[in-house]
Amino acid sequence: MALLMGIDVGTTRVKTLLFDLDSRIVGQASQDCSLYKVGENQFEQDVEDLWRTVLSTAREAVAQAGPGAQVLGLSLSSQAGALALVDAEGRSLRRAFAWMDGRGATVLKDLQADLDPEEVRQFSGWRLSGGSVLAHIEWLRRFEPPNYEAARYFLQVNDFMIYRLVGQPYQDPSDAGYSTLYNIVESCWEPRALAAVGITAERLPPVLPSGQRVGLLRADVAREMGLSGEVWVMNGAHDQYAAALGAGVIEPGQVLLSCGTAWVVLVVSAEPAWGQGPAQMAVSRHAVPDRWGALRSMGPVGTTVEWYVDTVLAPHGGHRPGTRCQAFEFMNQQLPQVPIGARGLFFFPLGRGGARTKGGRGALWGLATSHGQADVGRAVLEGITFELRQLIEGMRSVQIPTSS
Repeated sequence: MALLMGIDVGTTRVKTLLFDLDSRIVGQASQDCSLYKVGENQFEQDVEDLWRTVLSTAREAVAQAGPGAQVLGLSLSSQAGALALVDAEGRSLRRAFAWMDGRGATVLKDLQADLDPEEVRQFSGWRLSGGSVLAHIEWLRRFEPPNYEAARYFLQVNDFMIYRLVGQPYQDPSDAGYSTLYNIVESCWEPRALAAVGITAERLPPVLPSGQRVGLLRADVAREMGLSGEVWVMNGAHDQYAAALGAGVIEPGQVLLSCGTAWVVLVVSAEPAWGQGPAQMAVSRHAVPDRWGALRSMGPVGTTVEWYVDTVLAPHGGHRPGTRCQAFEFMNQQLPQVPIGARGLFFFPLGRGGARTKGGRGALWGLATSHGQADVGRAVLEGITFELRQLIEGMRSVQIPTSS
């Protein structure tokens, strides 16, 4: 049976799917990974642990497929922005900086003396921040010079995994732009950014289009996954752009709403569309050719829904521990019974305004003793919906076209 394998390497979880050429799932596995908080606003990941989890979930999925399964190819979607350092033999030198690690903020002022933030946004598609790969490389140069000097490659998660899979690292454009080191318009590592952190392009991986073959799976890795025969490895994409491809959001004006811990809005365009002010978007090349994707986080609204399910529903019989899926089903049954407007109850989501007010508190307004748990749930979802509408209207106001 001919199969394809997809591996999603997230921040705290790795998921692997095996499916046949008619897109039927024949094997799947997922496992948690550790995220280490090492200080205030400082988070790290062990990429070796991520790699072991990739191997483990692949083995489990292959075992489910049973005898006769022949994987023809595999590809990756992954988080972006986590910086991993490897030496000349491909060994990890230290735990990776997670994408939410903010210690690079300590060197931002000096970086901005050499790099105009608006120019960085125009060539990379992303805002220069203390959590960027560029800022973390500069932080290493200042505070961990031995690791900075010993690093043969500065990698993100996707290219680290490809390095282990085929023996050579390759990057894709949607992940590369996130680093703020890559020029997404000229399709090259940006000389101004490289000079600012004192490195050359040779210390970064080659960038190839998403979907391009990057090599055959190494024989020893194939054995660890329980595979035999030739397996082609394809270049992957940033997880949001991979999700857009999977959802069929590939034509200009189409919009993806990706619902996780943070909700993300991604709109497809034929040309780069950055927006301005409150409608400012991050931009990368899409996973499909000749398309771009502008995205923006709505902030931790997914966490808000989980708070409602776990804190408001759970104590009142909404669900038992370990049955969150049933809790969401229960919520879906309850909330349509509440009239639009939640009987005068309004909710302002956590981190209202997304990136504009990170860490902001939410609020319930208009609460009365007549309100019940279903009213609170309706208000939560309506508040999130208004956040989404505000974002879409802001995009349209600066001529970012949407068809949704």
